[in-house]
Amino acid sequence: KIKDKVSLLAISYYNLGTQFEFLKKYKECLLFFWKAIEVLEIHFDMTYPLLNQFRNGLSTAIEKY
Repeated sequence: KIKDKVSLLAISYYNLGTQFEFLKKYKECLLFFWKAIEVLEIHFDMTYPLLNQFRNGLSTAIEKY
């Protein structure tokens, strides 16, 4: 149950990051992408599927920044 809530929190952070990316506010975008990844790394195994997806999003955003 707690893992579901942690996943939802991380997804919310990531979604905020994507909104900032759309607005071309890359500093804020990167901040929320990092938060999403950090939350997942604390509570899940490094092979958790969302981690890979979020890391890819972060890499793409870093290239734009």
